[in-house]
Amino acid sequence: MNHIVVSGTIFGDDGVTPLEDVTLKVHHTDAEGLYNKKGELADKLRLRGTMVTGEDGFYEFKTIKPAPNPGGTSPAHIHAIVSGAGYPEQWIDPFWFEGDLFIPAHEKKKYADAGSFSPILKIHKTGDGLLIASGISGLSGGEQRSGSAADRAADRPPQPVVRPFHGRKPCHRDGSRGT
Repeated sequence: MNHIVVSGTIFGDDGVTPLEDVTLKVHHTDAEGLYNKKGELADKLRLRGTMVTGEDGFYEFKTIKPAPNPGGTSPAHIHAIVSGAGYPEQWIDPFWFEGDLFIPAHEKKKYADAGSFSPILKIHKTGDGLLIASGISGLSGGEQRSGSAADRAADRPPQPVVRPFHGRKPCHRDGSRGT
């Protein structure tokens, strides 16, 4: 089991202004790829947390690195929900981890030029074995999630976006991408 620290900053629509008092909720699987221990109720998530950004928009949490779901082809990921600064609670792109063989090629290509706003986190290992993953995040409108959720993006209210430091371009309330 590897411990990991995930951190970032949540920005507004402009991709520059840090947002204060934004709530980030996360949950993920354990080192075996399970959300719950066998026999537990499906709605009882074990590995979860909630944090609120300061005036600098910063968030950070320490957890264990999740594993892919057993028998599946889904990449290891951390689910995230963001709300605040006038935005309703919204699911955002999950955090993935660079080098995961289950990240689909089309998703890698989609985020290859995303710069510091990709949901695919680069991981660095410290001398004592701790994994570090950093991200830029933002509350902005129209962000599309992978898969079928992207098809419904036009029908959603403005959606917050958690963006890793090396990830995707900001989105605006009208759904357009920043430059």
